[in-house]
Amino acid sequence: STQSTWGAELEGQNIKILMPPPHNEMHHKYIQTYESGSRPKLMMASRVRMPCIHKDGHIFPMELAIVEIELESGRGYTALVRDATGMAALEQERVVSEARERAEKSSIKKMIAECADGKITIDHEGIMVAVNEQACELVGYTRAELLGMNVGMLAPSPHRENHTLYLRNYLSGGRPKLMLGSVVRMPCVHKDGHVFLIEIKVVPVDLDQGGQGFLGMVRESRGLDKTEIERPASSIRFAVQQSLEDSVLHSSAEGKITITSAGIITDINNIACELLGYTDAELMGQSVNVLMPSPHREHHDEYIRNYEQGGRAKVIGNIMKMPCVKKDGTVFTLEIAVVALKRDGQQYYTSLLRDPCTLR
Repeated sequence: STQSTWGAELEGQNIKILMPPPHNEMHHKYIQTYESGSRPKLMMASRVRMPCIHKDGHIFPMELAIVEIELESGRGYTALVRDATGMAALEQERVVSEARERAEKSSIKKMIAECADGKITIDHEGIMVAVNEQACELVGYTRAELLGMNVGMLAPSPHRENHTLYLRNYLSGGRPKLMLGSVVRMPCVHKDGHVFLIEIKVVPVDLDQGGQGFLGMVRESRGLDKTEIERPASSIRFAVQQSLEDSVLHSSAEGKITITSAGIITDINNIACELLGYTDAELMGQSVNVLMPSPHREHHDEYIRNYEQGGRAKVIGNIMKMPCVKKDGTVFTLEIAVVALKRDGQQYYTSLLRDPCTLR
């Protein structure tokens, strides 16, 4: 209130006592300008921020909105006011943050422009949208063969299968995984099939077509023997697996089902139960096949065996839309992402589920 902010001695005083120079000297002219029909300095009914003098003499920012009213004695004005000290601090923080972001983007653009290495740009789903000649020469593909493909094709397992999930976890607020902003060594698969080590630095970029993407600056890491190649690949694999497990195990926004190699459900959360119409007691210990229509129901065990014997997984590491059967027999579509996890030496598979209709 005005009493708690300025004291109780205001009625009958000219409002300009609350204003520092030059506003206190000019306030009467502001009113005359407005009442003569000219555009007001302070737009009526708009929120503006102005300096204000407290009774103790300190000046602080005040946010106010002015409206014209009719008094018995004629025209008058009411100002809705509030202390903007905290808002001013937030505004200053925002300005500093935006300046820092502009500086970082400028630095990144300069670094990209000066970089003579291979460059691969992907969108938020990992699809390659730009590739330069140096990158093509490094991996043995032509630009036409790479554009539109998932960048995971250039990585050996388990990175190939899980790359989409890495991106999804990062974009949903997860830890920036392995390399964002740092130079790291990663295994890469050449078109002819041989695996070699690259040095890569990944930075976030704004795509020309809109949205966030990532640019990787890559070059071959030379002068390393086989042992040196395998060591970083192994440590990266471990770090990725730990981060991925952490992401999956602590996901609370999506349905989640965990099964064994035999397809037996060992864990299911409430969101998945609601999506499927079952209670957790009805599904625990059951085969996950009961949730699938034909022909997936009959072939699911075969899918798992094929993957565990070294076959290529179609679902693991990717986000796909799959048909699913509710308890009442209704067949509907779920968006599903499956990740392979190891616990105590045993293989498990955890699926994150969500209804794509809720994303529209």
